[in-house]
Amino acid sequence: MYLLVLAGREGAIDSIAKHGGDALASSPSDRRLAAVLAAEAVSLGGADGARLEIWLDILDSYKSALVGQIDREGGTVIGRSRTGILVEFATIVHAVECALKYQTTVSVRNRDLPAENRIYFRMGLHVGEIVIGDSELTGQGVQTAMQLGDGAEPGDILISGQAYDLIANLRKEFEPAPPLFMTDRGLELRAYRKASMEAPAPADETILADPAAPPPPLEASEDVTVLDLAGSFDDSPDISMVGPDLAGQQTGQPTPLLGQDETRTADGILSEIMRLEKEAEDSERAAEYYRALQVYDEAIAAAQSQELLVPDDLQPRLNRLRSSLSALETSLAFVGDAVFDLPGGPVVLRLADSLEIGRGREGVVIGCNLVSRTSRQTRLSFGQGGMTVTDLGSKNGVFVADHYLSEGEALTVPGQTRSLTLHFGGSRNPPAVGPVCLNISQLSEPSPALIMRLSPSPRADLDRLREAWPSMEADCRLTYVFSTGPVLIGGRDDCALRLAGKSDGLVARLDYAERYWIEPVGDQPVRVNRVDFVRPVVLGDGVNVEVDDLQLQFRARASATAA
Repeated sequence: MYLLVLAGREGAIDSIAKHGGDALASSPSDRRLAAVLAAEAVSLGGADGARLEIWLDILDSYKSALVGQIDREGGTVIGRSRTGILVEFATIVHAVECALKYQTTVSVRNRDLPAENRIYFRMGLHVGEIVIGDSELTGQGVQTAMQLGDGAEPGDILISGQAYDLIANLRKEFEPAPPLFMTDRGLELRAYRKASMEAPAPADETILADPAAPPPPLEASEDVTVLDLAGSFDDSPDISMVGPDLAGQQTGQPTPLLGQDETRTADGILSEIMRLEKEAEDSERAAEYYRALQVYDEAIAAAQSQELLVPDDLQPRLNRLRSSLSALETSLAFVGDAVFDLPGGPVVLRLADSLEIGRGREGVVIGCNLVSRTSRQTRLSFGQGGMTVTDLGSKNGVFVADHYLSEGEALTVPGQTRSLTLHFGGSRNPPAVGPVCLNISQLSEPSPALIMRLSPSPRADLDRLREAWPSMEADCRLTYVFSTGPVLIGGRDDCALRLAGKSDGLVARLDYAERYWIEPVGDQPVRVNRVDFVRPVVLGDGVNVEVDDLQLQFRARASATAA
């Protein structure tokens, strides 16, 4: 564990202390590219002894919640100080998830406290190199994350432009912020801001929680007290003080990121960026997207060594790289249902707010002439109360378990209902249960998801039903997954896409936000078209995906023969 000792918001980082150096005995230093989150706890207003004691008592529970959130997102605390911590994540997506979710937790807890007792966190996030040596924790990723955190207002998250570029297509919460001037490098750093969810009240006013009221933005306060964050992250008293300054008072020459040649020139690294840029621009075919994405990540990594590059030359080139990448993503993307070919059979995905059932080409497709076409049969949707089944004026109606839906009726099924059967192809007058069943299982993590399979009713005359439903065998082989948010992939019971591989845990998440994308979970990358990714990546029609040693295919529903 590494201890950073800070002097507060106005002060520079005084020194660094190392603990647990045995883990580094095999190497004088450990250098790697990582997503870094810097967090600092503060409260508004001046502190006398009694007030500070109250704040620190409240902070204990906040620290426990932060530890839990870091754990859930796979983060590792690599440094801490009297007033703040540094956390390393494998990807910037995990770092952003941790920061956003924790700031939400803090906002909710604060609403139950008097204004003068509230605690806020300011956070900075960056993707860059971290260097862990025998006696120091340094690197451009560490410095920049801490300067971003120091520049954030209480309750805010500041993320660097380089890190934002990697998540721009996935996260929409951030807005441009005034650039930060990096005094040690003489250049401006692009920044994006996620503002606080709440505003502090005057010190003599107590705010009662009102979940229905949208929180106003947090206003800056001139009087900010920095609190002690150290206790929960390192219980060992064996701390020794060593190391140079990291912010504003750095001595010596910066260490280049690319290669081990410390005499490498700025022109040489700029030439390498240009080569990567040209390679991406030449990748015009959609099949080359994954290689181009790999090239872009290499360029971002190289860009972390901005001390060796002329900013005016670097940023336009990175912007052109991102533009080329976005064009390739657009050529890959498709809308509507997707199909994952798993060893156990095809799985049809619909990641949206609603799903329709009928004889159409999207949603749950039933090739039975007793069932109305899509938009004239039934709709499933998720709401605050649970799943809602809505009749769309179908000719033959639908039964939800034993309940017959009248024309246009909407029935909300409680969220705790884990299994349900819908019956189609019956009769409205007199009401009669139909021979086509849609068997539904509901999962609740990480977002509501339905797993659905079609089957004939046990009471149906199969010979007669096949005449009305010629595609019955093909339709019943499909599994449907419907969710409003990300679905889990792996061997766990709560995974919507179940894999029979080496691992019985969670291996990836799949989501849709303008484009389908997949995100690896854990240590193993996701391989897409023979390129390994440890970050979220967009999926296109016909690509090959490998997770947990299983070869899968991902394609648009329009090309699915079963549809």
